[in-house]
Amino acid sequence: MSNIELYNQTKDSLRTYMENDNNKLIILSGSGKNGKTTLLNELKDIIHDKKYAIINMTHENLSNLKDNFNMDVFNHLIFDVTANLDDFPKNDHFLHLNMNNIHF
Repeated sequence: MSNIELYNQTKDSLRTYMENDNNKLIILSGSGKNGKTTLLNELKDIIHDKKYAIINMTHENLSNLKDNFNMDVFNHLIFDVTANLDDFPKNDHFLHLNMNNIHF
């Protein structure tokens, strides 16, 4: 798939997730220059309508949260992590959209 196709697939996944009234934590990750900021700007209306807050976070801070808190208590939050989280474990308590394989 091209970078545009991967980006649009991620955008559709995020939009669908929020439109289906999921309120769990969303982790949006990527090492940089992969469209995270553009994606959040394009979906700002639905993010606002669904009452999500966006928090920029480092990989270290996210790891500390994961190690010290139950991730299912974080609702209506989007963690924007500028890091490669390919090794971040999957969890049913949040949606992880890894954009690290997209490059612009």
